[in-house]
Amino acid sequence: MSLFPIFSPASASIATVTYISTNQDEVNRTNYTFSSQGIGTAAADRKVVVVINASGGTTNDITGCTIGGSTATEEQSSGLQGETRMAIYSLNSVSSGTSADIVFTQGGSAGVVMIAVFAVYGASDTKNASGTQKGGSGFSPSIDLAVPANGGIVAGSCSAFSSGASGNAVSFTNITERVEYGGDPVGDSGFVGGAASDAYENAATISVNSAFAGGNSSTVGCAVSYGPK
Repeated sequence: MSLFPIFSPASASIATVTYISTNQDEVNRTNYTFSSQGIGTAAADRKVVVVINASGGTTNDITGCTIGGSTATEEQSSGLQGETRMAIYSLNSVSSGTSADIVFTQGGSAGVVMIAVFAVYGASDTKNASGTQKGGSGFSPSIDLAVPANGGIVAGSCSAFSSGASGNAVSFTNITERVEYGGDPVGDSGFVGGAASDAYENAATISVNSAFAGGNSSTVGCAVSYGPK
């Protein structure tokens, strides 16, 4: 019998990323409130991540976000590209509740917005990496993002196009699209946006690519990665 204690190696945390809910608004506003928005199953290590896509007005960048009344951290912002902008915000340790009011503010009103909400569990409190790309007509964002083993990525992309144009849609590669809003058959909003996510067993650098059909005038994309705790 050994006289020395035997210690089992500590189990490494594994981050999980779950798409929860989406919402949209096509009324011109500066502050957008999405009441009782789904935020996932409560847990001590739950991080709520919100992807915000917006279009309309050329000087009205996204300025902040609260989740359940608490100020969220800006993980990445695209800044303005024509009438289009997007940002990703997160809030750590959301240990209670399955829904919350999500509010975001801008420098002025926007014509159409979309949010996508993700619940991330077992992830570090701070991001591993983030990035953005933006461009004019026909631009397709491609963001190379490092993700640690047992980590995950949340991303979004949106584009403005001629109001009423048909056949517009967003497509992601190297990452799984979770939700999309606008385009055909909605069409008349002059906007299409989407969000994507994945978790990864092995460390890698992922090219988060998004592309749009139709005559886009301005396009932005953002992505953020998290490692395990």
